[in-house]
Amino acid sequence: MGWSDAVRVSSHPASAYTELAREPEPDRFLELPLLAALLLGIVFAVADAGRPSLRLVAGCAVAWSFVPALQIASVAASWLAFARRRLSLRRAIHLHFLGHLPWSLWVIALAAIASATAPQHEADLWKLLFATVAVPFLWSRAIGWHFFRRVYGLGQGGAVLASLFHLAIVLGSILGFFLVTGQLGPRILGRQ
Repeated sequence: MGWSDAVRVSSHPASAYTELAREPEPDRFLELPLLAALLLGIVFAVADAGRPSLRLVAGCAVAWSFVPALQIASVAASWLAFARRRLSLRRAIHLHFLGHLPWSLWVIALAAIASATAPQHEADLWKLLFATVAVPFLWSRAIGWHFFRRVYGLGQGGAVLASLFHLAIVLGSILGFFLVTGQLGPRILGRQ
């Protein structure tokens, strides 16, 4: 049995995306975005309660489902703006979500640490978050660049532009929300 498509994309994105882009379209294109929402639900429930209930996981999954929704919107926008090949949006969404392994591993590790961290040490958890976020960020940017090169058929410059476009939509929206609502500053500075 070979590696999963997500592991292949994360370890060898150029060859994996080249091969996967040629395969038939999946029947369930929202399977991976829904799995991402469920993962976020589990992660935030574990980080919050240590031993989450089904109700807490479901509530967190719904509350954080805006993250995969933003990514779907970003893939759709980049598909409209940059896709040069005959590729369905369903296929683009599926292939994009195969590149989520770096973030998935990182949030699982953070949730495990958060579940064992006392509330008075939450500022230390935020320091750990900011000290380690470069790893999944850079890894996923490399995967994303190959996604735009191999799946959308863009040149190097176009792939950089599409990657920045995607990043602006997803991270810009998330950071903007937290900054506008005043939730990010106190957490970083350790004040509640």
